[in-house]
Amino acid sequence: MRQVFCATSFVLGLVLATGVSATEMTGENLLLGVPAGFKVGFQDRKGPILVTEMVPEKESADDWTEKLSTQIFVGLKSVTPAEFEKESRRQWLEVCKEGNFSAIASGEEKGYPFSVWMLSCPYSKAPGRPETAMFKAIRGADDLYVVQKAFRFELAREQVAQWMQFLKAVSLCDSRVPEKACPKVE
Repeated sequence: MRQVFCATSFVLGLVLATGVSATEMTGENLLLGVPAGFKVGFQDRKGPILVTEMVPEKESADDWTEKLSTQIFVGLKSVTPAEFEKESRRQWLEVCKEGNFSAIASGEEKGYPFSVWMLSCPYSKAPGRPETAMFKAIRGADDLYVVQKAFRFELAREQVAQWMQFLKAVSLCDSRVPEKACPKVE
């Protein structure tokens, strides 16, 4: 079964592509695939921020080796993806003085500004483990969207390439704008 994750400022949830019925996405939506073998480990709304964390099936939101997180900053249109990247880099490197930062890509996709970057630290909150995180921020017409893929182990080059492809596929759609129309989810 293939899962598609869609999120709006009004609804945050999983749409299962089961072929049972078509679901119409309305408004602006974040589109990303749910990795095989992952489950939603945590979901919450903290003021204007919608947070979802997905972890491998046998792990939890508190004890994980991999995690895919989404944050939707509802109504935040004044911060660019580049500004968000700069602030996340500052905060990360403040906590991890030995950390590294890599700018990967920035520009515009489908008319939306975006930025992709990677941060790493030789240690994490999980003692004895390194931590690497890849980010993609997209500013939509309504909200700022941030997707983060984090790992608490050393990554092989193939894994970096695989997850960068995953982030490249993350996008927005908007049912209110014909050229940015949302796909129908079966």
